[in-house]
Amino acid sequence: MMEYTTSVNTIWSYQVPFELHIARRYPGAEIIIFDVYMYSLMTGIYNNPAAYSTTSIPLNVTGFDQHCFTTGCTTIGAVDSFMWFDRLHPSERTDQIIATEFIKVVEGNSTYATYWSFT
Repeated sequence: MMEYTTSVNTIWSYQVPFELHIARRYPGAEIIIFDVYMYSLMTGIYNNPAAYSTTSIPLNVTGFDQHCFTTGCTTIGAVDSFMWFDRLHPSERTDQIIATEFIKVVEGNSTYATYWSFT
């Protein structure tokens, strides 16, 4: 998954400036690349879990809330305590953090976004 995400991020980082400035497509367009996963927001949460916690206890960034076995799944139920819901999906708290940052992206003041405009 990391390989695919890294490849897509790299393609976008080269394709957007090419389309706007070399190919001169999309006159008047403004394009924003919001880097959520591999290198920006999720890494920031992982490296500084206390900054994103809703309690005095930092987010658990190595564990996850739902554990599944051959007999079924068990959820701990601490949705604000984990970065991950299960082994693959972000938790409800992580989704809230992404949504909050997305609002900053749209407002034009996110440190996790690259802003491009046609010139």
